[in-house]
Amino acid sequence: MNTSTIKNHTLSKSFLTAGILATTASACYIPAFILLIIRASKLVIEKTISTSLLIGISLSGAFILYRLILAAIAFFINTWRFNKTMLLIADAGAFLFPFGVFLPYLFFSMDGYIRWLLFALLLAYGIIGFILYLTLVGFFREYALSAGYSVFFLITPFLINLIAPISAPSWIWLFAGCIAYLFGITYSYNKQPDAQYLLQIIFTFAGVIFQTVALFIIL
Repeated sequence: MNTSTIKNHTLSKSFLTAGILATTASACYIPAFILLIIRASKLVIEKTISTSLLIGISLSGAFILYRLILAAIAFFINTWRFNKTMLLIADAGAFLFPFGVFLPYLFFSMDGYIRWLLFALLLAYGIIGFILYLTLVGFFREYALSAGYSVFFLITPFLINLIAPISAPSWIWLFAGCIAYLFGITYSYNKQPDAQYLLQIIFTFAGVIFQTVALFIIL
């Protein structure tokens, strides 16, 4: 077995493991997402929360499912053939994560034009980043995601006011989820293709768990 064959074999095992983990993450998140929708719907009926928060949670869950399911498909497709197309599409979906992560909190704790301004900015970041990630090459693909998620830590001091309406425990879980996402994206470009995608999905799965716990706390 030559070096190339050994390398491809290592990649295949890594992709298979990542695919299994992504599939497991999807299977675990779907019932949690359904439960979140049921709880939020009940609170809307009781007029405890607004309908906009239910919409925010629904869209957030949709983005998470997109990321996990597409990742699972990409990993399985690439298990025996290292074709980057599907992996790039799956990676590009990470640009929508900030929108999905913060959307429920925007509708839960903010009112007026500030809410819609942040809504528009996060959505624009996701859509523009998604398109550019698929069309541009070079340093953009390697650093744009990390740079974008790092902004979260820069603006955190300005988001402290969110702690009051959503409770400190929920904020801690949300923050932990964002850290996990950032680590996953960073490891995605660790220059070790036999491990980078597996590490990315591990941290993404952890981030999804933390974010889901945060939402259950505020509901």
